Amino acid sequence: MLGILGTGEVLCIGDHGMWTGNDFYLLREPFSLSVDEVSPDPKTCWNLAPPGF
Repeated sequence: MLGILGTGEVLCIGDHGMWTGNDFYLLREPFSLSVDEVSPDPKTCWNLAPPGF
């Protein structure tokens, strides 16, 4: 659905970016942050908090 919004970037935030996680597809986008599990893809799904937060 993000493709129908136009060409602007969208920041996606979720909690389960790993495969089988409920936010896996959402957090595959280029600008995505996770508040918990991240995906192994180094280009997306970052968690900027220190470990344990």
